[in-house]
Amino acid sequence: MLKRVAGAFLTGNGRRRDWLQLLAPSKEELEQAANGLGVPEPFLLRRLEDKPARPFVREKGFLALQLTVPHHHAPHSSTFDLLPLTILLVPGYLVTLSQEPVRFLEDVLNPGAPRKRWELVLQIIHEIARRYVRMSRDVGQELGQIEKELR
Repeated sequence: MLKRVAGAFLTGNGRRRDWLQLLAPSKEELEQAANGLGVPEPFLLRRLEDKPARPFVREKGFLALQLTVPHHHAPHSSTFDLLPLTILLVPGYLVTLSQEPVRFLEDVLNPGAPRKRWELVLQIIHEIARRYVRMSRDVGQELGQIEKELR
């Protein structure tokens, strides 16, 4: 799915720019995004794979951040998946690329209250860190319960 949200963030001079969300993109959508953004298609394909990737890539015309987002299967459960999320910073756009929906992105990238691009990146990293803390707390509680049962 290729979704464009107009005016989702601000540039340094206060101009509104768009957020492109690539969510489990088809081959055609990936090709369209690669051509429109000037990012090599093989690079985008590698970022969608669930394999280790360089966390920070700076190429001519774009900057890519590879993050891993914890995703709980159920609230207050210790079972979770780690979803890869790529953030591409290209002139005029902030692009998110993932195979699965990252639920908090809709809240962080709010066109009604746009922020500067780096503020958005830091807010996304902050939200991911909060989720890791919550996840480790839930795992710790479940381990405590298991220890009690084993005594």
